[in-house]
Amino acid sequence: MASDIRPQYLLASTPFRFPALARLCGSLALGQGRESVVALLLVTRIAAAMLGEQGLFVVAATRAQAAAEWLRASCPDRQVRTAATGVCEAVIAGEERGVRKALLQLVAATSELLTPAARAELAPYTALARPSGGVPRR
Repeated sequence: MASDIRPQYLLASTPFRFPALARLCGSLALGQGRESVVALLLVTRIAAAMLGEQGLFVVAATRAQAAAEWLRASCPDRQVRTAATGVCEAVIAGEERGVRKALLQLVAATSELLTPAARAELAPYTALARPSGGVPRR
């Protein structure tokens, strides 16, 4: 009988576009890579808005402008900051290939922090920037 009782206000899990990256952000300590992975998550979401099936370029460009300013002021790792703002600048310019290339540079800058699951989430957005080419999975 006790197993039939369900909490009255049980909420369903909220779907999130990059769950492995979000989980990674939560698992790292401040000063131990969390800021770098948060920057990666932020700009990946902006890049995905531009590169995705819906093509939300205007929204992505507006968010990229604000994100670039925030990153310049708050991202402590210079290499990550440079790569992340590069993604933002490519989104603002509307350069799909530039976005993918800059995102690939950001992944390289954060590579020692990334889990295999996080890398798998990023792969579709960096596929066309690799020398071998490829088609992103959607």
